[in-house]
Amino acid sequence: MYYKRAWAEKIGLPDATYGCMLRALTKEEGVKEAISVYRLVSERGITVNEKSYQVFSNAYCMEDQLEVGCELLRDLIRKRFSTCSLELSKFVASQCSKGRWKEAEELVDVIFDKGLLLDSSCCCPLVRRYCSSRRIDSVITLHIKMERLNVSLDIATYNMILNRLFGARRIEEAIRVFDHMRGKNLVSSESFMIVIRGLCRVKELRKAMKFHDEM
Repeated sequence: MYYKRAWAEKIGLPDATYGCMLRALTKEEGVKEAISVYRLVSERGITVNEKSYQVFSNAYCMEDQLEVGCELLRDLIRKRFSTCSLELSKFVASQCSKGRWKEAEELVDVIFDKGLLLDSSCCCPLVRRYCSSRRIDSVITLHIKMERLNVSLDIATYNMILNRLFGARRIEEAIRVFDHMRGKNLVSSESFMIVIRGLCRVKELRKAMKFHDEM
């Protein structure tokens, strides 16, 4: 009530007060009540402590606010405010499970571009989506970012990538992915068979035999 009165009468408050409000509203009233405070803080360039942002962003991930959730989280991440990797992973997984692929894709791009980590399991549905829609370049771009951060996919998803790469005759990229899989001990007999079949189709018989012997 006092905040709204101060706002109506254009009375400024100390920066620390906004941090306390952001944290308290998030904990007691829920994220919806805290959104207006966050927007005000952002618009006016008010300095708020890291803890307040962390409480707010973690709660936002858990409540999964579709309307402005991804946009707001991307803003927080770009500003390098701390957000729990576990909660971010759950949020990304939630977007994928609900078919919000564009939101998940944009959020993952920002997260990895800022060097933050995600649980590998939440990235698998997005990569499989890329493979199903034949967005091979998107698969490669995302995988390169994951490699840099030492994040890996599961074997089934890697095998899907291999199938798509060999199907598109992108042999060098397929072998590079397979080498990464071997380095992480994420190969199966199916992985080897995909590689051997793919190499045989392009008449790379010596390489195919080499992998056959290794298998």
